[in-house]
Amino acid sequence: MAKKSAHGEAFLTYFHAKRGVLMSCHEDGVTLYRTPFSNGWKLFARKKADWTIEDWKAAKRRSAERQPWWAREIRTLPSRATLQRWLEDSMCEATCGADVEHDGYGPGGSPSWLLALHLI
Repeated sequence: MAKKSAHGEAFLTYFHAKRGVLMSCHEDGVTLYRTPFSNGWKLFARKKADWTIEDWKAAKRRSAERQPWWAREIRTLPSRATLQRWLEDSMCEATCGADVEHDGYGPGGSPSWLLALHLI
């Protein structure tokens, strides 16, 4: 498990919709990821040696900008216990905080957490 604090300040945090993970990009050229099931942050990638830190940061920002609007606003993930409760209930929460059905979408098109995390 990677210690987030060992990599300095995060300059960018966003939800990667296709992968269903929270990404954290750090000043030292390290990208970490997290899921509700990963028990902490894991190493995703390191900056390539032939890239400048400025070019790498710009590439990471472009990657975040390609995510849906709702994914760019996420900074935390629901807990495993919360996800389990939602799976057992008839309703759950969308990434925007609205109450929706498991396979539903909130106002503006933000998916349920179960959809966003690829659990259904």
